Amino acid sequence: MNPEISVILPCYNVSRYLEKCIASIRNNDFSDYEIICINDCSTDNTLDVLKRLADSESRLRIIDLHENGGLANGRKVGIKAAQGKYIAFIDPDDWVDNDYLSTLYKYVRRDPSLDLVTMPFCYKEYRFLPSIKSGHVADYVHNMCRNTLELTPQSPIMDTFFGRTIISISAWCKLYRTEVLRDLPDINVFYQEDLLLNLYASPRIKKFLITDEVKYHYRSGGGSATNPKLITDLLEVIRLKKEWAEENLPNYKEHYPWICFELKNVIYGWIARLIDNGKRKSDIKEVYDATITQAHLDFLATTKDSAPKSYASEDFQALLSKDFNRIYARAVSRVPKMNKIKDVVRRLLSY
Repeated sequence: MNPEISVILPCYNVSRYLEKCIASIRNNDFSDYEIICINDCSTDNTLDVLKRLADSESRLRIIDLHENGGLANGRKVGIKAAQGKYIAFIDPDDWVDNDYLSTLYKYVRRDPSLDLVTMPFCYKEYRFLPSIKSGHVADYVHNMCRNTLELTPQSPIMDTFFGRTIISISAWCKLYRTEVLRDLPDINVFYQEDLLLNLYASPRIKKFLITDEVKYHYRSGGGSATNPKLITDLLEVIRLKKEWAEENLPNYKEHYPWICFELKNVIYGWIARLIDNGKRKSDIKEVYDATITQAHLDFLATTKDSAPKSYASEDFQALLSKDFNRIYARAVSRVPKMNKIKDVVRRLLSY
């Protein structure tokens, strides 16, 4: 018989985390599951660790890819191979409590019409810091927890995808009905692929539930702020969100200001990171001119009169005027704020 839950782990160079992650799944008090591990051409000994773990776990299947396709592709391969009625994604550098699967499953068992169950998560940026509850479930949403909700184009939960976060946009810390994930559009970005997966699946999610139980432990992997793929992917995600909204939401223009607000923040945040990493102004201008297109600026201009109150007019006008000196100066003002956050982390790490 097919398992109730397929647990999907896309794996790339995660050998040092795998044993803890898979042990946390195996220790669950819910046993009707399979584990599908997709090795995405790892260059460390991830595959060797997986094979060793599979020797002692009959429910673990390994799919060894011959071409690196990224996280989104790994998940797509896992979805196609899944035999379970439900799917739970777990990133292999994370871990779960021993009642994680049973906590999610109890809600779909009580209400088989649910397409999705989601929960907050514990965040662990560094191993020296204590885990803390995620703030992704806002206080005003807690009164909806453990109640069945409908996902419609007018639902306030839809705002999650457009910059006003209500629930986490991650693929993990969720239990999906498998059918809602089958044959989704390809996701060809390496950043915010979780958001796109949930966005594309949302028209198939009729009923869902948020629980305030916290059973998932997330470990941030960091990443390079200067990676040129970061900004191009983030800009592409913004374009795809705008395109998707226009095709699927009758009230799509209501989301324009928030998409533009995100676009503005992505541009300035990216430049500020480049400055903080020691990049020269002339080099930043060169990559800015090659990356930020007229289409980006034209879209910003469409929301000039309807932008959120927190939409700094000077930031906005600097971008529209194409005055890089002004743009650069506005980005420089963000760097001290970033350094203050780093200083707090350093002090915490020193304890």
